[in-house]
Amino acid sequence: MPATVSKVAAWSQVARSPLATPIVIVRVYITESRAHVARILKLLRKSDRLRGATVFRGIAGFGTSTPEEADAAAPTDPPLVIEFFDTEQAVNDTIKFIKSMIEPHHIVTIRAESR
Repeated sequence: MPATVSKVAAWSQVARSPLATPIVIVRVYITESRAHVARILKLLRKSDRLRGATVFRGIAGFGTSTPEEADAAAPTDPPLVIEFFDTEQAVNDTIKFIKSMIEPHHIVTIRAESR
């Protein structure tokens, strides 16, 4: 049992490492047909403050904007997630620009640390 406690204590010291940098991860949830993916990626690329971005294509999904008759297992309008991260200030500045292109409540932020 003491070995487990010491491992936990060691992990907590690593978790508080001064090398960790606070960041904010942003996920933008859209569908392919509504996607302004090219415009959003162009804007993200132009921002010299962001560290990068990735677009994920979902194989299925549903949400408040999905028609009830839609087959979630075989979507005709696949879901996409655009993800990027950086400092809180850089992320907030970027969100201001893309917010007008995205439906309300489709931008999610997550606080994290980069190492």
